Amino acid sequence: MTLTIKHYFVNNPFCLLNCTSQKIDELTSTFMITLILRRAFPAIFFYFIAILSLAQEKVVSITSVKGGVVGVSLAKEFALGKITTLQIEAGVLNGSIYYSSFDGWGNDLPLGVSVAPQLYYNFTKRVTYSRDTKNNSANYLSLPLFFNSSKSLGNRSSSESVALMPTWGLRRNLGDNFYFDFSIGYGARHFFGNNLSSSWESAGNLNVKFGFVLK
Repeated sequence: MTLTIKHYFVNNPFCLLNCTSQKIDELTSTFMITLILRRAFPAIFFYFIAILSLAQEKVVSITSVKGGVVGVSLAKEFALGKITTLQIEAGVLNGSIYYSSFDGWGNDLPLGVSVAPQLYYNFTKRVTYSRDTKNNSANYLSLPLFFNSSKSLGNRSSSESVALMPTWGLRRNLGDNFYFDFSIGYGARHFFGNNLSSSWESAGNLNVKFGFVLK
């Protein structure tokens, strides 16, 4: 039964004589808040149920296909602990599109593989605050080791190289099977052969990818 100010005064007839206008305003506010909460509670309840259904208490192993502006890859992420994983990724990892005044537009799409331990440092906090953690949705620190082969799917030849880049990234779930992954890193890279310098050089890495979870 829904309570109203009218019901209260009917059940308390002497209130009209004894209640001040301030008291009546307080009662009105109390009843209005009660009515709002009663109507809003079901919506709030089902909202938190939906959030909890998307939450994981710890990271999980997933297999996914990733695609970005340049490149596509297959990734397998193995859960090693509650907030740590090891990700192995293969495909076009560090592709590039560029323009040269000598021969125009070109693209370099080398085939490569990477091995990256990852620490999802705010995963536990997201679980505590009932944030969406499905598909390992959290911020992470990573130390990927890249190897790019000389084989390229683009119209420019590639040189074999190896790189180690400390990386910061974030992943956010976009539904049951999709997620968004952004990462930025800076480290060192070394090229092999083709008369290139044999020394290490500084290099950066910026990735904006979308993933589709296979299982």
